[in-house]
Amino acid sequence: MSRTISIANRYKIADNISWRRDGEADQLIIVSREDLPLPLILNPTAAMIFSLCDGRHSLENIAERLCQEFGLDDLSIVLEDVKKQIEYFVEKCIVNV
Repeated sequence: MSRTISIANRYKIADNISWRRDGEADQLIIVSREDLPLPLILNPTAAMIFSLCDGRHSLENIAERLCQEFGLDDLSIVLEDVKKQIEYFVEKCIVNV
């Protein structure tokens, strides 16, 4: 099932998902309340993107936040990386539009 990822859309963590932070590396472990092929372990950058999927942030907002957090200058590259990560989240059914 292919879904179009749009810069303007706001993304939200799926209702059937729960998660917890784990370890000193600030990883995030995602578990399901239903029968999805989980858990998933997200590295700190993916965890930050996931946590910003709160229904209030667009892809561009998330990319801007990452640029600020990590001192990055090229918004277009970060935006493309965020888009790919959100596509992965949507594919795994852990984030919805």
